[in-house]
Amino acid sequence: MRILLTICLFFTAATIGFAQSNKMIEKANLKVEKLNNLIISENPEFALTEDQKMQIQKLHIQKFIDVRKINKSDASEEEKKAQKKQIYKNVNAIIRKEILTKEQKVARRTAIKKLKEK
Repeated sequence: MRILLTICLFFTAATIGFAQSNKMIEKANLKVEKLNNLIISENPEFALTEDQKMQIQKLHIQKFIDVRKINKSDASEEEKKAQKKQIYKNVNAIIRKEILTKEQKVARRTAIKKLKEK
């Protein structure tokens, strides 16, 4: 009986963990598609490659995990806000400097300027 209960608890915990990771993957994919659509709006030739999409998705998933850890920490609200801001800056810097090509950066910047003008 105990073994059956233990097995049931294990599967419940595994299902909950898997559902949360699926949610993170979906959120990361939305971020990737938003960036890709921004770039494509300027020039479809500069669309993100599959490799770039995977790299960006992994970065966003790690960002979500790091932010979740910060939110669960005992730090003050100001410290949490500063830590999260630093994570966001680092992720965006990696995307801009290490993943996007020069043409993609220009297309992204141009699309953002156009959106701000509206």
